[in-house]
Amino acid sequence: MTEATLLDQQLTGRAIGLGDLGFGGVISQAVGQRANFLAEQGWLSGGGSA
Repeated sequence: MTEATLLDQQLTGRAIGLGDLGFGGVISQAVGQRANFLAEQGWLSGGGSA
């Protein structure tokens, strides 16, 4: 069984809020990029949360 990454947990809403500053801001940006990538691959419906 494969565990969801931190980025994937953020996309699915199963992770705690990380804020918008510092590390949380970096994660928020990475989540947006991950959502875009998954949408481009056809693995994420709805276009992501970017």
